[in-house]
Amino acid sequence: DLIVSNPPVHCGYMDDLRVLLDLLTEAPSWLKPGGELWLVTQLKIPVGRLFQIAGRDSAADARFYKDVEMYPTLDGRFVVWRALLREVTTEKMPELQKRKLENEADEVKPRKKRRAGIGQK
Repeated sequence: DLIVSNPPVHCGYMDDLRVLLDLLTEAPSWLKPGGELWLVTQLKIPVGRLFQIAGRDSAADARFYKDVEMYPTLDGRFVVWRALLREVTTEKMPELQKRKLENEADEVKPRKKRRAGIGQK
């Protein structure tokens, strides 16, 4: 599974981080174990701190992010974030998530890790 987003943080004139925090908090319940969340945000947005808050407040009891990586763009204005969801056994998952995984026939297949030059032409 993969979620890619450039979440809105501007409602009016002031930064509003509620949409981003909701995405970080709820994404573990939408992704399969090993799924990835990719975000693009402005450098000034405190995404690292929001990941910490989301891990604490996550609705998915046993599923948290691991391997959170950030890739600043060459112009220094934006950051691309990649967060990999921890793989857990079904014994540690809430019952609803167990049923969801049992009903899905496809499996998460590992992909080769590529590092593209962010912001390069």
